[in-house]
Amino acid sequence: MTWALNIPNLLVSCLRQKRIFLRWNLGLRLIDLNNLCDVIDTMNHFFKTALLFFLTTLLYNSCLGQPQAQLAQAEIFFDKNNFPGALALYTELEQQHDHPMYHYICYKKAFCHYELLQYDDALATVKQALKIPKNQSRYKWVKGSSYWLEGRIYSKKDETKKAVQSFYKAVDYVPESELYATIGFKEIQLKHYKKALVNLNKAIELDSKTAYAYSNRALLYIHYGKIKEART
Repeated sequence: MTWALNIPNLLVSCLRQKRIFLRWNLGLRLIDLNNLCDVIDTMNHFFKTALLFFLTTLLYNSCLGQPQAQLAQAEIFFDKNNFPGALALYTELEQQHDHPMYHYICYKKAFCHYELLQYDDALATVKQALKIPKNQSRYKWVKGSSYWLEGRIYSKKDETKKAVQSFYKAVDYVPESELYATIGFKEIQLKHYKKALVNLNKAIELDSKTAYAYSNRALLYIHYGKIKEART
């Protein structure tokens, strides 16, 4: 039974060599297991074995939940406009190609690049998000939002025609008032006034409080000499 008595010592040695760190979800504090091992070494065999069983369980559960915890933290960073922090976590998660939310992660990573003015990286990453299979959850939202983002990236790169093409693809999946209003504005830039009016009217139809659509439609009416309509 001597071998059994040595198991706790062997586990402590392995923990030291691997220098494993546990990340607690609450407060995101880090615990250095090397320091913890120093404490374990001072315990008698019974307490040492009991603590190591608990520690093994904790490590196992922590490893299982790590991707979910990383994604949750990335979302918090994103919502707080901490795009560098969010980008670092999304980039790490993106390496897991079998992650059930892989394409969503690519979309959010692309959005971080966009906000950080890294348009080429944003474009390359959003194209990965657009490869989402139809059987994936949130397919329509990810597809539509990714096309929308792609259009915004092209706009920043002064590629208006490509931007409009992406926006038209986006409305097939996420037919939102703001998106139609954006298309209307871009069609005005391209001097496609009739198409612009159709999209601006659609934006107002979907949401009568979309001020952006009203202001651009007023400009169109002025262009056509319809001053009375421009005031409505």
